[in-house]
Amino acid sequence: MRNGRRSYSIKEKLEAIKLAETIGVKAASEKLGINFSLIYKWRNKKEYFEAFAKSKKNSKEENQANSETDNEISQTRKYIIKFICIFARNALKGIEQGCYTDEQIIRLARILLPIYEKITGLDRKDIPHEETLHKLKIEIVPTNEDK
Repeated sequence: MRNGRRSYSIKEKLEAIKLAETIGVKAASEKLGINFSLIYKWRNKKEYFEAFAKSKKNSKEENQANSETDNEISQTRKYIIKFICIFARNALKGIEQGCYTDEQIIRLARILLPIYEKITGLDRKDIPHEETLHKLKIEIVPTNEDK
């Protein structure tokens, strides 16, 4: 069973205070169905309620700014991944054409494999060992640019 107490939001309290300022505390309490002593208490805490409402509004603006920043970071991450993929594709073409020595291939692998691992989430054990890298036959899938 409910004990008859009701909690009011900051917005409701501020609206009741504004109404009390225009038509009086007693009339506002009758109109809203709130005990007049409660409106008096709220009126004494008006500055606190306004500051709280303002800080809540500022936090919403900050959340929106953070969301925009997250979107920018996401876009930047996509561009970086695209750049890495283009770099890797060109490196693989060079390997296939025999432009690199075995040592250069291993250096490229040391650069690209950790990045690939980070992007795909693969474990190091799923990636071939350095000794076998120069023995791998790398198949390049043609893109629309190559056609």
